[in-house]
Amino acid sequence: MIHSTVSTPDPETAFVAGYTAYPFTFETGRRAAQLWLTAKNPPLSLADFRDSRWRAHSCGRHCGWQEQEAFNQGFSRALAEHIAGGGIHG
Repeated sequence: MIHSTVSTPDPETAFVAGYTAYPFTFETGRRAAQLWLTAKNPPLSLADFRDSRWRAHSCGRHCGWQEQEAFNQGFSRALAEHIAGGGIHG
């Protein structure tokens, strides 16, 4: 049985696990969210844009759910930083 770190009481555990396992994928997800946030008039909804960027990143190859989760964690992390006032970092 596979256990997800997302169910742990410490949310940072999930962040560290995703970043450690797939740092490039995590950063790509983070950059995708930053790109959407900087658009004056985004052509897609946030979720559609995230899914579009994931498809572009994975290039049609079969990825495990862990890699897609790392991308989603990076995307979510950038949104959380923006909402919290952390702004968009380069």
